[in-house]
Amino acid sequence: MKVNAAAAKVDITPPIGLWMTGFGARDSAATGIHDPLYAKALVIESASNRVVLVCLDIIQPSPDIMAQVRFGVEQTTGIPAESLFINSTHTHSGPTTFRFNGMGVYDVTYCDQLSRKIVSAVQMACNDLAPATLSYGSSPVAIGANRRLLREDGGVSMRPNDTGSYDPTVYVLRIKFEDRAPALLMTHAAHPVILGSDNLEFSADFCGFACSAVEENLGEGSIALFMQGCCGDINADRGDGSFEQAAMVGKKLATAVLDSSTEALAGGGISGSVETVQLPLIVPSIECCEQELCTLNSKLEEAVDSRIPWKIRNAEAMVNWARRVNACALNGNFDRTQSMQIHGLRIGNLAFLGTEAETFVDYAFSIQEQSPIPKTVVAGYTNGCIGYLPTARAYPEGGYEVDTAIRYYGLLMMKPESEELVVRRSLDLLDRLG
Repeated sequence: MKVNAAAAKVDITPPIGLWMTGFGARDSAATGIHDPLYAKALVIESASNRVVLVCLDIIQPSPDIMAQVRFGVEQTTGIPAESLFINSTHTHSGPTTFRFNGMGVYDVTYCDQLSRKIVSAVQMACNDLAPATLSYGSSPVAIGANRRLLREDGGVSMRPNDTGSYDPTVYVLRIKFEDRAPALLMTHAAHPVILGSDNLEFSADFCGFACSAVEENLGEGSIALFMQGCCGDINADRGDGSFEQAAMVGKKLATAVLDSSTEALAGGGISGSVETVQLPLIVPSIECCEQELCTLNSKLEEAVDSRIPWKIRNAEAMVNWARRVNACALNGNFDRTQSMQIHGLRIGNLAFLGTEAETFVDYAFSIQEQSPIPKTVVAGYTNGCIGYLPTARAYPEGGYEVDTAIRYYGLLMMKPESEELVVRRSLDLLDRLG
């Protein structure tokens, strides 16, 4: 498929002294920078239509950041929101760009600067369009595993489950130019949590190491982008949790990317579409809310007795969440639904489908199997994130993603029937694009 295209990247590494996010067990702001974080933009133009794929080395953007970026991109380039697909690598060693409960401190000044830098990356690419050929393929690679291990007592531990769902595939879009270094977009589903809560240096985790290794192979001036897939229940192989481990995993992924066999995309034009779906929420009773508040107050007392700052901070955040929920229950003013965006881009006979959530990998399998567009890549963490989106099957099992994580987001949990709704509306959107 012949198009006009360009890729650009802008360094978005924060200064030390800003808080990181993704783990609750951190007792200080960042003390160093291990490797740079980037905002990368890939612009593709065909028959005067343009679509943009943006990849960010952050955990996810806040609604404020998303609004500023969408406004800035449309004002400066004319590209509307339905053609602007923004995905986050979801590194847990990046700055606090989302207002989580009890995890990091949101720095408004940095986030405003980040918004402008993202817009700049898109502008740079739009101003540098050149003839290019697109090809697409995939390659087998296993750098992680399902992280929901069922225990004998019926609970779920966040540990590798080798029999659980996992997609051992990296999807590759190659952009070959006539007179400049190539660009490449890779997509794989794995939580970038090789570096744990003890790490206080900014890093893109394995995603950044993979991109660096690909760029080194492709040559000076090349740009590699990493798009995060549906990794809500998938972790990368943490090993010993070191930077060396993150680099090793990144290089393994890069090797698979470079070994991938790609074929030219068939034509058919490009387009984008965004759809908002209202997901039903689990609304707790007053009795449940009061019981939860009592339980969390007891945990706060235990945290205070421990004198460990991060435990106290997290326990306070959980109690504040429970108080808000309890007040809503008493007043009867709960929201009954949660808005979530589904975003589709079509590039010839290839589609990207993005979900605004920490989506379980089985969603990707369901959508790919039924998609009307022959080649479909499904991503999470697209245009922000509303929380975890488990499969209906996961709800009776429970676990962190089902029972606990929503407290950090400060929201209520979606109902199990959300799965059927999201898959159906995703396929409707793809059908319109196709």
